[in-house]
Amino acid sequence: MDRPPLRGGVVTVQAGTIVSVQEAGQTSADVDLGDVVILPGLINVHTHLDLTHADICRPRPEAALGSFAEWLEGVVAFRRRQTAEQRHAAVEAGLVACWQAGVTTVGDIVTDPHLWPRLYQSPLRGVAWLELLGLTQSRAEQARHAAQDWLASDSISPGRASGSLAPEVWEASQGRWCRGLSPHAPYSVRHDLFTFAFALAASRRCPLAVHLAESREEAELLHSHRGALRNMLQRLGVWDPAGLAPSWDALVSLAPSQGPPVMWIHANYLPPRPLPGTHTVVFCPRTHTAFGHPPYPLHEWLRCGVRVCLATDGLATNPDLNLLDEARHVHRHYPDVSAEKILAMVTREAAIALGQPGHLGTLTPGKVADLILLPWPKGIPYHTDPCQAVLESSVPVIGVMIDGKWLSGPAG
Repeated sequence: MDRPPLRGGVVTVQAGTIVSVQEAGQTSADVDLGDVVILPGLINVHTHLDLTHADICRPRPEAALGSFAEWLEGVVAFRRRQTAEQRHAAVEAGLVACWQAGVTTVGDIVTDPHLWPRLYQSPLRGVAWLELLGLTQSRAEQARHAAQDWLASDSISPGRASGSLAPEVWEASQGRWCRGLSPHAPYSVRHDLFTFAFALAASRRCPLAVHLAESREEAELLHSHRGALRNMLQRLGVWDPAGLAPSWDALVSLAPSQGPPVMWIHANYLPPRPLPGTHTVVFCPRTHTAFGHPPYPLHEWLRCGVRVCLATDGLATNPDLNLLDEARHVHRHYPDVSAEKILAMVTREAAIALGQPGHLGTLTPGKVADLILLPWPKGIPYHTDPCQAVLESSVPVIGVMIDGKWLSGPAG
């Protein structure tokens, strides 16, 4: 994903790192993988792994979810029913589903700090964003303390001495997983809590993720303080109109424009405009379809020069965690976007979005040896562009390597 496709290429791996990528004949190979496509490990920048066992929704392609507020209230009810053991089991199952689908790096929204060991001890790598909630003053104050505790904890591995996050903490060289902050959304986070979270992330240089402009109900709430989301917040006892941000634009302008990565998740109704280079828009295609939203403004975001990444979201809105199927969905609905560009949204561009372009996202010497294998699709001529061949077929991932070790495949 950093050069044109290399036919008959040889990838040399040593001590978990890519040493070289060369043409056949320039070097010998210890293992002949046959007629396969080798891609960098996929990067799913937005998941809710604790919802892996959610029975709120199993979207059918022909049916929309309906009211966002009603769906969200169902999510809240589901989480309140979950035990700690169920959350842990859901995260573990979600991690397995991710790597089986070729995902080697995950960006997960964490609602329970005690889930950190489940993430860190998995073979995957990623970013764990602590979800911050608090529209009322009291809940916002609790969230501030939670954010400080999250970033003051051992930043690399369980058992390490506590301490503040080092600069560039999100770089993969610091460990498989790092921590970030996710002030949830404009309808659930007090405006001054956003200010606090953005400032804290900038000072600790940790990544940020925010759900933004996800639904028409959200727009109605910010504009008039009325509608289905207000009714839901009142039923939950967390309504405080004085805490609402004035607009989506106000939040975008408030976020750090330099330094740590910032991800705007969904942005379904945010008018496309240029954004700072550290900002990324995250499009969750099948979740978008499940809610019956108008067509996503993908072309407009790309024309503005904004980085767009694809993600699965969680299993409360999606039938599976197969990121490649998200890319294939986009290829079908946006055929004029090149196949290479679409695959870059789940590899090269996703690595930049997580602040790890020097380690992940391409098969480049010096980067970590995270890669996946797909069989060459039957019936597709060998002269076909491999990116196009992958997206126009349904071939599954048949091999996954992380840090130079096979989780599945030739030696898995």
